[in-house]
Amino acid sequence: MECMGVRINIPVTGTEKPLAKDANILSTTDCKGRIRYVNPEFTELAGYTSEELVGEPHNIIRHPDMPPEAFNMLWSALRQGKSWKGIVKNRCKNGDHYWVDAFAMPIIKEGKASEFQSVRVHPESADVERARALYEQLKKGRIPWFIRWRTLSLKLRCFLVAVMAGIAGSALGHSAFDGHPLLVEGTAILFLGAGILWIFRPVDEVLKKARSISNDRVAMHIYTGRQDEAGQLMLAMKMLESETRGVVGRLADDARQLRSSNSVLVEETRGTACCIGELNEKTDAVASAISRMSSSIQEVSGHTASTAEVAAAVSHEVEDSRDRFEQSMAAVESLAEEISQASAVTAELMKESGTISSIIDVIRAIAEQTNLLALNAAIEAARAGESGRGFSVVADEVRTLANRTSVSTEEISQMIERFQANTQTVARHMGSARDKAEQGLEQSRNANQSIHSILVAMNNITGMTSQVAAAVEQQSGVADGINTSVSSVMAITRGIARSAESCQQRCDEVSQLSQRLNELATQFWEKRP
Repeated sequence: MECMGVRINIPVTGTEKPLAKDANILSTTDCKGRIRYVNPEFTELAGYTSEELVGEPHNIIRHPDMPPEAFNMLWSALRQGKSWKGIVKNRCKNGDHYWVDAFAMPIIKEGKASEFQSVRVHPESADVERARALYEQLKKGRIPWFIRWRTLSLKLRCFLVAVMAGIAGSALGHSAFDGHPLLVEGTAILFLGAGILWIFRPVDEVLKKARSISNDRVAMHIYTGRQDEAGQLMLAMKMLESETRGVVGRLADDARQLRSSNSVLVEETRGTACCIGELNEKTDAVASAISRMSSSIQEVSGHTASTAEVAAAVSHEVEDSRDRFEQSMAAVESLAEEISQASAVTAELMKESGTISSIIDVIRAIAEQTNLLALNAAIEAARAGESGRGFSVVADEVRTLANRTSVSTEEISQMIERFQANTQTVARHMGSARDKAEQGLEQSRNANQSIHSILVAMNNITGMTSQVAAAVEQQSGVADGINTSVSSVMAITRGIARSAESCQQRCDEVSQLSQRLNELATQFWEKRP
């Protein structure tokens, strides 16, 4: 667990970070050594955050002073499904270091390892000193003798002691078999050997079991300082103690997480209960509002139906008004046409009066010429004397007639001028009337178009009002459905509120249970060897 593969983490400060006596440093990795979980004590001691550690290889905390052989034994044991125990020197993020008594074990699921767990506690100072000395030799490439060879077994040492005791007794004692000392010694040694084998048979079984638990000579030396049967038994006991401690440590950490999670759950449950209470109040308010809305929709439906009837009546009135206005517009068009014709006649009359003026001018000229001729005739008649007297009378009459013609012509000319002036005035008035008639006709057309637009709009309003009435009727049905659904939601939220209250009670029970579990785990943890 402490390392997988070769990795040199630098720098190092040489400063040892003290470890609390009751420390419980826990981590888990996947089968490739990548960190899955670290507890708060781990991050606090190592100086990393959990985000910096999770997903990283566990050798991120490896100290350069640790020999690779230690981790080779670790991973060899874990891959065989066995536990491993050792004193480990780890590196902090800032380069400091700390010593731990580490116990790593595989977590088996469905017959195969699913992850590896490591629990680290405060190490004994004697164990640390033996580990430090051993790791220095291994880093220098020196393999201590106790790793290569075992010391004499207790059974062999007892046998040798018995042999030496037998030899000493034979040399000092007296017997009937003095003539056969070798026979006496051999028989004694044989019986002693058989007795020793018989005595150590149960011990051999215990030792066999102990070796099946751990046969790590390095760990035996570090934790016991021995390489004999006693060291083997002591190592096995320490392995079992560590395994129990690992289970209790994991249990304590899980209890801590359970207590923390349960505290959050209790708070969230209380918050949920409050939210559900507010939801009940809001749902009641919504139900009341929907009920009022349903009444309002029904009232609006009645008003909309009345509005549709009024709109239909107004549309009919507008249709009648349009018909009457079209009749008026036809009359205005006829009047405009007559005014236009009268204006044309007036213009023609002015033209003819101009012709009359020209004729009068001719008559005036003729009268003046006649008057002049009559004057000449009178002069000639006076010259003729008596013979010209009758001609003179005629000339006077002609001159008188010419003067009268001239006067009449002047009067006619004045009358024509007045007639022309009046005709021009009439023409102007007729033109103005024609323009106003055309303007009125255009305005009538625009008004007719507006009335047509109003009629179309009223028809649209009538149609839309009918649609609105139908939609309001549908909304009334939908509102009734919503009201029913809200009533169901209210019933459901009340059920949820009861469930939340029950859940809160269960959370309180779980909280008490997690507290007792934590106290129990703490008790076992504090009583660990």
